[in-house]
Amino acid sequence: MRICPVCHSEVSEQAHFCNSCGESLTPIPVPPAAPVFENTVKPVAEEHFTPLSSRSFEFEIEKTVQKRSLIQRVIQLLTKPAEEWQVIANERPDKKELLIKYVLILAIVPAVCSFLYYAVFSEYTIIYGVVKAISQYLLAISMVYVSSIIVDKLSPSFEAEHNPERSFQLIAYAMTPVWVSSILGLIPGISVVSSILGFAYMLYILLKGIPVLKQPLEEKVKGFSILLTIVMFILFLLIGAIISFILLKILFRGIIYMN
Repeated sequence: MRICPVCHSEVSEQAHFCNSCGESLTPIPVPPAAPVFENTVKPVAEEHFTPLSSRSFEFEIEKTVQKRSLIQRVIQLLTKPAEEWQVIANERPDKKELLIKYVLILAIVPAVCSFLYYAVFSEYTIIYGVVKAISQYLLAISMVYVSSIIVDKLSPSFEAEHNPERSFQLIAYAMTPVWVSSILGLIPGISVVSSILGFAYMLYILLKGIPVLKQPLEEKVKGFSILLTIVMFILFLLIGAIISFILLKILFRGIIYMN
């Protein structure tokens, strides 16, 4: 006999319900517990997460910088200087890299033009043309270094940023129209005019570049650009005369020694 758990009456072993209270005597099956799975998803480290918008922006800037070749940089500076200075501002200024990959290459233009003018299109000798070409090449490199030092020294006077690397970057790219305009010097009689045109356009490029790279007061940008252009034009004449004098003096001494 079994005992009903509710009314405690005696119930037969085969009964499914209590005869007194009607309580079910069949045990209710308990469903098996749901299996517990271990969480195997590893959390993403916070330091490796970058918002999609930031990654996209950084990628676009890097892609723009990497795609710039020397020819593209020259074309952009001459046609769209304001936009190109913004791209340059996102680049890390490096004197050595800029000198090797830009200045030393582009400075060949006035050197070659000078050689062609004196050695091919005039009555001067080839040796004289070589000397003038070397002087033009040294002049271009000297102009960048001396002018970058001057612009950095002048920066505090115009409340601009004191940064030698940025100053070198500014002058190296601003000299682009001066070097390119030397091609016009191959035309007899307008070599001086080509230099003036080159410096005039350099002034325009400086007006666009100084606020971006040097960040002076807005009202001092024009004064800074004009003063810098005048100083660079004077340096161009002065350094050019000194280098030419030294090289020609060495040349004449060599000729006299040979004779």
